[in-house]
Amino acid sequence: MHRKRCYILHGLLGSKANWTGFVRKHLVAGLGLGQSWEFVLLDLRNHGSSVGFTGPHTMAAAAQDVIRSINVYGVPDLIVGHSLGGKVALEVARAVDVPEGKAVDVWALDCVPGTAAW
Repeated sequence: MHRKRCYILHGLLGSKANWTGFVRKHLVAGLGLGQSWEFVLLDLRNHGSSVGFTGPHTMAAAAQDVIRSINVYGVPDLIVGHSLGGKVALEVARAVDVPEGKAVDVWALDCVPGTAAW
């Protein structure tokens, strides 16, 4: 059985640890998705255990970091990003090379796409 793959990206000042308990308790155990889905939780550059990156620290650079992970773990069926992670997820979707006939869904949670003037 082919399992679907979901990448989850945390928000600003967070880490993959923010999502670990939620994924285990609600998605894997609660909804029983562990048999049909594989969840890949990533630390964005200079967050959590993903340290030592040099600038520029842009959305495009963070997206390329995620794409390097995609090259290792495989193209996801779904990318879920919260806040900053949502912006990175949208950038990944624009830049990733998706095989013909495959679609990647993106859920940007608590995130306004684009740039904002303050």
